[in-house]
Amino acid sequence: MLRTRKQTWPTSTVIAVTVCASGLSACVAHQPVSPEEFAVWTRQRFPPVLLSKIQDGTIRFDGGDGHSYEAAVVIVGAAAEPEGVTAEYFYISRKHGVQGRDWRPIMQALSEHGGRRFDVLTVSVASEWGDRVYYFDISDFFGKGTGFFGMKDHDAGH
Repeated sequence: MLRTRKQTWPTSTVIAVTVCASGLSACVAHQPVSPEEFAVWTRQRFPPVLLSKIQDGTIRFDGGDGHSYEAAVVIVGAAAEPEGVTAEYFYISRKHGVQGRDWRPIMQALSEHGGRRFDVLTVSVASEWGDRVYYFDISDFFGKGTGFFGMKDHDAGH
């Protein structure tokens, strides 16, 4: 439920205040994170080996922008499912900023379309109205072991 109230200030400036059911804080104008703050958060959030693989091109984001099955982001080069899924979250963070501040996951579902496997992620972006859906083609790493970031299954305690 949204309520909007117009307030006239002495200088004759009209300001519309929107109050969300969850509270005013969710509606406050979004301030983007600085590149330096994002870099620090990225190093804290994602394993160094993943960041290294993305930087050197071992893990790539091919395909489209992720807005549909046909334009899915194709994740190439992930060693196993945990690494590939973490790369999905990196991709969204690179687009929208800090997870939990600038965006948050709403739902994640496995899907099949045209004989390929997809992760379909629905996210809420702080600076946008409504949810955004990303389609990731995970066919390259789907079903590949449980090893994490290049470790063999027995190295990861499995």
